[in-house]
Amino acid sequence: MTAVACAIWPAAGVAQQTKVVSVCEVMANPETYGNSVVAVVGRLDATGIVWDRRSFVSQDQCEKAVVTNGYSWPSKILIWTQREKGLPDAPSERPQLDRHALADKIASMSKSTDLGTRREFQMDKQGDLKDTVVKNQWVVAYGHTFYSPNLTNTGACKGFGCDGFNGNAPIVIVVDPKNVHALNEDGSFTQDTGK
Repeated sequence: MTAVACAIWPAAGVAQQTKVVSVCEVMANPETYGNSVVAVVGRLDATGIVWDRRSFVSQDQCEKAVVTNGYSWPSKILIWTQREKGLPDAPSERPQLDRHALADKIASMSKSTDLGTRREFQMDKQGDLKDTVVKNQWVVAYGHTFYSPNLTNTGACKGFGCDGFNGNAPIVIVVDPKNVHALNEDGSFTQDTGK
């Protein structure tokens, strides 16, 4: 059963429902969740260095992966914060997400997904790059997902996003940066959100 959180849309003054889903739920249903406004919960993964950093929402051991031509795509979704032709616009509203729904997703995912650590280059106060070990975090990204119906790994790409997105992600979520939050296990936002 999918958890649903309540979001308040201040401009309209009408309560709406924001679907809270895990990365595995999106991977198992790309036609349903691959072009919709949702809040995706998973592990925050990052690659690259300071000026070429890419962030992903990921999850381990998904029962059903996105598969094209026998190739199983990684269970990760690229977090994209810029407007780009071919991608939907990010929702600008800031939903009030139900902390208990977020905690339920984290509790379920933590059975098969290890947060672990990653190596990351960060600039120190002198402007020098330092190789640092960073603890991964749970994250929720609220935005508009995009999945190409022409996704392929064969090199015969015809259309935007058909060869995946940076770092081999089959799906992208377009977000306003204010709608990406690191999470504690109880579903509350961490104090260092946005760092």
